[in-house]
Amino acid sequence: MSSFSNPDPHYPVSLAGLDVEHTQKVLDMEHAQQMKLKERQKFFEEAFQQDMEQYLSTGYLQTAERRGKLGRGPLVAGTPLGAP
Repeated sequence: MSSFSNPDPHYPVSLAGLDVEHTQKVLDMEHAQQMKLKERQKFFEEAFQQDMEQYLSTGYLQTAERRGKLGRGPLVAGTPLGAP
């Protein structure tokens, strides 16, 4: 490891300390990302399970209603996707 001399003696800097701090920040960010991905996966698993229950009970999937819940507006048969 090379030595690092800080030009300003009022702010001592340790490369080892910076390395430890960086490693901890990376670990924290990776953990936060994993938690977001788990939440996202749980959301989609729940939506899929609801769709499967609907399909198994009726043999029909109500995708237009689901799209309305997602904020895209209901789809009407024969209407182009961009139509109001």
